[in-house]
Amino acid sequence: MPESSPEPGKVLVIDDSFIMRRVLRNALEQLGITNIIEAEDAHAALALITEHPVRIILADWNMPNMDGLSLLKIIRSEEETKDIPFVMITGRNTKEDIQDAILLGVDDYLLKPVKAYVLQQKLARFLPELQEKQRKKKKLKPRAPEQEETSTSPSAKEATPAPEEPAKEEVEASQQTT
Repeated sequence: MPESSPEPGKVLVIDDSFIMRRVLRNALEQLGITNIIEAEDAHAALALITEHPVRIILADWNMPNMDGLSLLKIIRSEEETKDIPFVMITGRNTKEDIQDAILLGVDDYLLKPVKAYVLQQKLARFLPELQEKQRKKKKLKPRAPEQEETSTSPSAKEATPAPEEPAKEEVEASQQTT
């Protein structure tokens, strides 16, 4: 398969909640990503990974039988899967939880409830077809920069959370729902 292929593998969505899988699938489809497979738990996800080429994993943390962190450990320990980008999707927002996931090799962290624009920003790091969409969107409606600030304005820097940490409003929103 040529390297320039826009969808060399599938996006794997893992969540025990059927509704959450639907929400994520719909958001991905709105972003133009249609090569999606779903699993309701980590065991089903591991079986799918052996059957299908997977280019990114979006996994819930809290699932029965095996949680997302345990799945991440397995994914990172296998030679065939260790380089697949892994995005943890969860309501867990303590500093300790985030640090645990980072130490085990999570590539990014998304807090529930997932917002479509945040999903696009996070996935653009891993999916080239979203990078162009994100650049176009920034030209139309500028948002706080993701990584480096070209301006030296301290107010813009203070308003932008570090890429590894959830935005303050996401943390507050998730605390209200938990």
